[in-house]
This record gives sequence, C-alpha cells and structure tokens, in this order.
Amino acid sequence: MKINLLDSSIYNLISAGEVVENPASVVKELVENSIDAGATNVSVYIEDGGIKSIEVIDNGSGIQKDELYKTILPHATSKIKEADDLYTISTLGFRGEALASISAVSEVEIRTKYFDEENGAYLYAKNGQTEIGDCAYSAGTSIKVSNLFYNTPARYKFLASKSTEEGYVTKHIFRLILANPNVAISYYIDNKLTYSSPGNGLKGAVESVFMPKIANSLIEIDDIPSDDNLRITGYISPADVFKNNRNFQIVILNGRVITDQTMSATIQNAYGTRLMSRCFPIYVLNIVMPFDEVDVNVHPNKKR
Repeated sequence: MKINLLDSSIYNLISAGEVVENPASVVKELVENSIDAGATNVSVYIEDGGIKSIEVIDNGSGIQKDELYKTILPHATSKIKEADDLYTISTLGFRGEALASISAVSEVEIRTKYFDEENGAYLYAKNGQTEIGDCAYSAGTSIKVSNLFYNTPARYKFLASKSTEEGYVTKHIFRLILANPNVAISYYIDNKLTYSSPGNGLKGAVESVFMPKIANSLIEIDDIPSDDNLRITGYISPADVFKNNRNFQIVILNGRVITDQTMSATIQNAYGTRLMSRCFPIYVLNIVMPFDEVDVNVHPNKKR
C-alpha cells in the first residue's frame, strides 16, 4: 500500500476540522490570541452569526511585519519554544494551529502595527495565496475572517442557522468576559452592541453579562482560605435565585473556562433540599493555582 505525503493545503483543511468547528470557535481563538498579545481592550464584530464575517480588534503589542507570514503557517507559535514549556503554560493558546486552520477555510485579512515599528502592515490570505504589504494602522491588531467554509461546501452545509450560530458565539463571549475580567471586551452583533465589559475586575464583568436582577443578588466569595498555592474567588447565587439549566455555571482555572462535572455536582449537593429538582445555582468561580500544577494540554479543547 502506497503511503501518501499530504500537501500542506490538504493537511490544513484536516487540522481546521479540529480547531474550526463553527464561527464561535473562530471567535474564541482570535480573542484568546488578542489577550495573549497583552490587549486590555478587545472589540468583536460578527455578521450573519459570524458566517459572513468576524472581526476582532485589539490594542495588543501587534505583529512585526517580517513575522506576519508565519501567522498562518501550521504549528507556528510565539507562546512556547520547547517541550518543557508545556508544563508551565500561562497563555490561552500555544499550539500554533488557529490562524493556519482558519485561513484554510476562509478569507483572512490582518492589519497590525507592532509597538516598536513606525508603520503598519497587512496580510491577506485566500486559497493558499498570501499578500503582505504596508498600510496605515495606529496600534494593535485587527483580524477579519470572511466567508467561513466557502471552499469546503460539505462543512458549510453542517453549519446551523445564522441565529443559532450567533447564539453559540454569544455564549463564548459571555465566558470570555468572565474569564478575563481585567480586559475590556465589547461585542457587536450586526453592528449592534450586545455586551460591553469595563475591564475593571470580576464584579464589573458579572454586571456586564448577567441581568441586573441576577447580578445584584449574587453573593461574593472573597478568597476562600486554602493553602498558599490555591485561591478561590467569585460569586454564587442564594437558594432562591436559580436557572433551569447549567449555562450560568462558570468555573475559571487560571484564566481558562473549564468543565468539571465533579465540581458542579459538589456545589449542587451543597444546596441540599433548598433547591427543587431541575433547579441549578448560578455561580462564577475563579480558581488560581501554579501553572505547573495544571496540564491544559491534556484535552484538545483545553477545557478539562
């Protein structure tokens, strides 16, 4: 049996299947890249549920012009250099797959100005062709992703309706705001402002995404006493404030939203009979612990 060496254009489409599931996954990757670049202000714009276009604008450090071509190469990353770095990951992204995968299934335009350079630069990528040049840009980076899955009709067909995809994006933004409370994040749907977090801490983030009735009722968790290597802060609802699903149960570990069924069950059990059946408490728990005690590389989506 002959063994085939896949062309990079085919490899990138396969890799995109792991990273780019829908517009929400694109938004998540781009916003996390902005935060890793030191941005304190991030704006997200989507059109038609993100299927037509997604744009993320930040005030981060920017990208050097002579490094721009690397942004869409597979496994090109500024987050790690060697295998040992995987044991102390402090960034949200690190695998170098996101932009390569996104550019394989969409049109990508990057405009940026590296903080130490005089001029801005742009990159435009489509169908494996890349154009790089100079442009006027003030600071930070703007990445626009257009026509998602335009070149992979089979995958485009499996996208949900525009309203459903919009809901998925909104859910991710909701979580990103809570997980990054010191970053001001604005979120626009078809040019209408939906969320705007002030970037002044967890309380402001909670108030920006929860309805006032819920936000005002939450009980603050003020640094639960523990050993020196673990801190837990956040907010939790009293027994008379609840939802009929777990969508408002957020656990953040070192700036990353995670899923932990054991933790969810433990908190649910703590309410005992004070909650009726199919009633779920609301909480935002922020856990901080040493990076070398957490392996975010154990799960492909880095959430368990």
